[in-house]
Formats: sequence, structure tokens, C-alpha cells
Amino acid sequence: MSWPFLYTRCPRTLRRCPGGPPLAGRPWLPVGVHRDRTRRHLEVRQWLEETYPAIEERAAQLEATIYWGDEVGVAADQQPARGYAPRGEAATMVVPDPHIRASQFSAISNTGKVHFMTYLGTLDAALFLTLLERLLRNTTGKVFLIVDQLRAHKTAEVASWVASHGDRLELFYLPRYAPELNADEYLNNDLKGQVSASGLPHSKAEVRSRIQDFMRKLLHLPEHVMSYFEHPSVQYAANMN
Repeated sequence: MSWPFLYTRCPRTLRRCPGGPPLAGRPWLPVGVHRDRTRRHLEVRQWLEETYPAIEERAAQLEATIYWGDEVGVAADQQPARGYAPRGEAATMVVPDPHIRASQFSAISNTGKVHFMTYLGTLDAALFLTLLERLLRNTTGKVFLIVDQLRAHKTAEVASWVASHGDRLELFYLPRYAPELNADEYLNNDLKGQVSASGLPHSKAEVRSRIQDFMRKLLHLPEHVMSYFEHPSVQYAANMN
């Protein structure tokens, strides 16, 4: 199958294909990619200039706490940040079964509060509702939760549940394809590095235990949690008090 045929028949898929024909010295990108980038830029700008400031103002009026939430999967074969080998040889490491993994949903505030729940398997709407119920049990007052646009976050079941708990919880969605705007993403990155810092885990139970150990430490380190908001991409949401 020729590249022009691919470009003609599936222009939005071509961008994910390896390689591709050069065009003026650059990869050949379909028009749809540029359209998506423009749309993303506009959505991010609207979030930073209009949507989030309005959320923040309303939270202050209602004395609500704003949380940023996200899920993350941690695999037992997560590679460490650095490896060593004799000069001229590739660094290698024996890793456990790549299917050994555990997951977590966490929610953090810019004042250093953190809540989390670990789980096995895939996040769906039912599990997301369990996470929301647990978050409300462990907090007081009204909660504004900001999450990405994962399908499990936007089902009719979730919308109905959130509407029925509007006195305690409101859900807000980040722009599409903009994980850098979520402070909880930086916690996830920190977590993955710490889970394998003392060596790779060898079972799901060990992965889950290391996640829990790290998160329990964060419960007593609000300054560390607040530091996730120091990244340039999320300073818009930092606590300035």
C-alpha cells in the first residue's frame, strides 16, 4: 500500500504511522493534525484565561476545595531513570512480567491535601463512582474536582450521580490532550520513579504496596504536594497565599 493511498484513505491515522514520505525535508502531516493543534491551543487558552479563573472564583464564593484528579498505572517493569554498562555496551536489566501492574486514582489540592485509592484492572464508570464516593467520605465541605476527559469520567451514569450530589461535588474537565495542565500528572511522574527506586517489584501486591507506601508519606508532606504546582504549566493553579 502506497503512502499517497494511506494519506487519501485515512488522513487522521497517518500521523501515527512510523516514518512516511518526506515533504520539503519534513514529515508529511495531514491537514487534520494542524486543525487538532489549533483547536487544542484555543481550548487551552480558554481554560487558562476564562474557565479556570471562573472555577476558582466560584470555589471561593462557595468555600469549596479544588482538587486535581488523575489515574495512573504503574508496571513492575517500569524502567529506572538511569542505567549503567561498560563503555560500548547497552545497559540492560532483568525485569519481571510486564503484565504485573497496579493502578491508582489520586486527587490533590494546591494547599497540599491528598487523597488516593489503589486498584487492579481498568478504570470504568462504576469504579470511578466508587472513587468519588470515597473522596466525599474523606473530605468535608464542597469539592470541585478537575479531571481529564477520559471516557469513564463522562458517562451518563457519572453525570447522573454527580448531578444528584451537587451539594457536595462538582466535576470539571480539562481541555483535551492537555495533561500538562493537571498538577496530579506530576505526582504520577514522581510516584513511578519512587516505586522502582529500591529495585523492581516482582508481584502485583508489591507494586500496590509500594504505591501505598509512597502515598501515605505524601499525606504528611503537604509542602511536597504543593511543589507539584510549581511546574510552569500548572503555576496558574498554585496557591499564592
